[in-house]
Amino acid sequence: MTEMAETAETPLAPSAALLGHCQALFGCMPEEAPARLASLDAAEVRKFFKRQAFQYHPEVIRELPEPFRTLRRQQFLKLTEAYLELRRSCAATPLPRKPRQDRRENPGPAPSLPPGKQDLPVEAEIVAAPAAAPRPLEGARGVSAAPRSSGAPPRQPLQAATISEKSDPTLLAIGGAKGGTGKSMVALNLAITLARSGQRVVLVDADLGSANMHILLGMQQPRTTLHDSLAGLDQGDLSGEAARADGVKVAGRLAEALEATPYAGVQLLAGCSEKLGNASMPFHARQRLLEGIRRLPTDLIILDLGGDTSYQVIDFFLAANLGVVVTSTEPASILDAYHFLKVCALRCIQRALRETPPPPRVAPSLRALLLRANGAAAPVTGLLRELAHIDSRYTQTLRRALAQLQVFSVINMSRNANADQVAENLRQVCSRMAGLAIIHLGSIPNDLAVVKSSRELRPVVSASPLCPASLAVQRIAASLPLPAAAGRQSQAVSLTG
Repeated sequence: MTEMAETAETPLAPSAALLGHCQALFGCMPEEAPARLASLDAAEVRKFFKRQAFQYHPEVIRELPEPFRTLRRQQFLKLTEAYLELRRSCAATPLPRKPRQDRRENPGPAPSLPPGKQDLPVEAEIVAAPAAAPRPLEGARGVSAAPRSSGAPPRQPLQAATISEKSDPTLLAIGGAKGGTGKSMVALNLAITLARSGQRVVLVDADLGSANMHILLGMQQPRTTLHDSLAGLDQGDLSGEAARADGVKVAGRLAEALEATPYAGVQLLAGCSEKLGNASMPFHARQRLLEGIRRLPTDLIILDLGGDTSYQVIDFFLAANLGVVVTSTEPASILDAYHFLKVCALRCIQRALRETPPPPRVAPSLRALLLRANGAAAPVTGLLRELAHIDSRYTQTLRRALAQLQVFSVINMSRNANADQVAENLRQVCSRMAGLAIIHLGSIPNDLAVVKSSRELRPVVSASPLCPASLAVQRIAASLPLPAAAGRQSQAVSLTG
């Protein structure tokens, strides 16, 4: 009898799905999830969900364009599923942290709620959640829509089926026009943090003029770089089957150039800045490189870009599914961030003109407006307003192209408490002047632990995982609207099969 009582009191190991829900709701690291789950109660789950729901609910910021509202709906549905599963776990499983005398005074199993009799979800107290699943973003690679929600929590097999539709990796570009803002630091620590959450990550050192990511990782110069993958290929323009075959060939070479890093789940595609001319990559070479990168067998690709507004930096930034602009609270850095985003908007309009040529009567006026807006203080929104008087229908085409850009901001090396206000000012200026909607992911404080870890050639999330900068990086990583990793898919299938 004693052995049976001890066996009954021994808590079962939490499932991988519950651990994933705990990480999603509380933003904790994978190694911290079991302890957090063991000490969890329904009141704490409710409290954290209300806090997250007010931040991510799609109706909170109504002025955002539809792509960003879709991202918020997807994130909200993910948090809602985590909340419901954790509430059910708290209600159905006796917590092992209760004192032994409590179990003696109240023998017998804890009553579990029958299906359909659980408390109403707390999201009903905030605002009604969207009933239908959001449509996938147009033109977004690797970002799948969330499953349909009808008030009941989605079942695990449906989630696994949705995840299995993901084919291409997600591209995340880290950029900005100002050097010294810590773009490489943000890219490296995000890569390690996201790899710990189950993502297979490839970190691409796309700062072609100053490639140093291998140094920050404490590695030697790799023998093969991304430039070597393009050597010997035809530099002319390709299309159709020739372009696809060329992309497969480049992807094979890039896969051979991948280097394992000291951190599990992270591979490095290194650059090289020792050769003359490496910093200037022709347009067709850039297109080949991007096509090959998209074919790499991974979940997430992080592009660490240079600090300028050259064509290759802007094209890499616009080719990504998600773009993050890193800046600081210094006035010069904020101004450079706006200039970077304005150039991105102009380049986006140029590409829209190439993909959807304007009517002949509009083309001369549009070229004149672009020349006036490029390199001048004239805002992009002013260009669109003037063009609307000429052809309102084509102007809407350009506005839709700008609305497809998914741009986020991160304030790095924040020295005071007004970082959120600085980010809000940048968002308002970009919306009013460049026609772009920017979402602020968070701020990273100025932390001496970052300086110390850089001197030791170690990422701060590894050297000091509990310092303020590391915790800020973890919150930013949790805020990114990324699809589920392929590694999680295999876990979901094994749990449900």
